[in-house]
Amino acid sequence: MSNRDRQLNKRRFLGFLFLCSFIFFTWLIHVPLIGNIATAQTADISRQVEQGVKSYEAGDIRGAIETWEKALDAYKKVNNAKNAAVVSENLARAYQQLGDTKEAIAFFNEAITHYSAVKDLRQVGRMLTELAQTYNNQGQVRKAISLLCSNKFDIKSDKKQPCETNSALQLALTNKDSRTEVAAFGILGEALRLLGNYNLAIQYLEDAAKVKDSGYEILINNSLGNVHTNLGQL
Repeated sequence: MSNRDRQLNKRRFLGFLFLCSFIFFTWLIHVPLIGNIATAQTADISRQVEQGVKSYEAGDIRGAIETWEKALDAYKKVNNAKNAAVVSENLARAYQQLGDTKEAIAFFNEAITHYSAVKDLRQVGRMLTELAQTYNNQGQVRKAISLLCSNKFDIKSDKKQPCETNSALQLALTNKDSRTEVAAFGILGEALRLLGNYNLAIQYLEDAAKVKDSGYEILINNSLGNVHTNLGQL
């Protein structure tokens, strides 16, 4: 398979729109949460959000960002954490489209704060997983592992380890969110592969493969194949 084919496959994997490093496996859906926000507290803010959607779809990413940032400020002023979370999520992905990782990380963290405020733990888990992928893409693998499982994770151990209650993986398991579960297992496995812990990477990638009807079996197997290739190179 050519390098171009590999890159296309990574982009197709859950339709991720984020810019991602060629050497990292992509495990998440990168689709901005655009569209109508039914709980908008004023028509003006709702129109701003929709205008941002139109700009984004037209390829005017900076225009979408400018409009969404105004909408976000407005939602925060009226203490609408739920809609502020959605707009923050859009902004994180838009900035990632532009390659501005610093701003993307800031807005992912803001989305996590807002989702936590409304106790939407499923979305908290998803945002943590996407944030972990972002750190993985930047080579900050230990930060990714901390978000996915635990900041006490022993990267040299060959045994799977318990994850903290508020970690991405544990939130996915608790909320029976299979989509995030397979993503979190996959990113964790890839992170461990990048750190050279191939045996443990295989265990977590195999956990990803066990998630029923994920639709990602081929790509999971490709990642497993990469790990076994690394082992063979040793």
